[in-house]
Amino acid sequence: MGKERCVDINVGTTSYDTLDRLVVPVTLSNKCNKSVEVELQLRNEEGRVLLKSEQLTLHGGEKRVYELISDFRGISEITGRWRFKGSNEWKPLKTIALRT
Repeated sequence: MGKERCVDINVGTTSYDTLDRLVVPVTLSNKCNKSVEVELQLRNEEGRVLLKSEQLTLHGGEKRVYELISDFRGISEITGRWRFKGSNEWKPLKTIALRT
């Protein structure tokens, strides 16, 4: 499976909702023609995972926008991993620093 880069991740402008929770808009794009599974993580400066998404499935060529909402303080980055559906081999997504 080599060095495929099937999943692109982009983060929009973060904001806070009316309950003062952090809202992180995330766009995931599957650039391959096979279905992939993705997990996202919000981490603090020490790399501790504060929030982990459910397992998300993107079909070949699909693009979706998600909002991750957290009441944790100190979130500094979003990262994650992906794999082809049915595979056991996870590949890392790029890590993006958040401006909150």
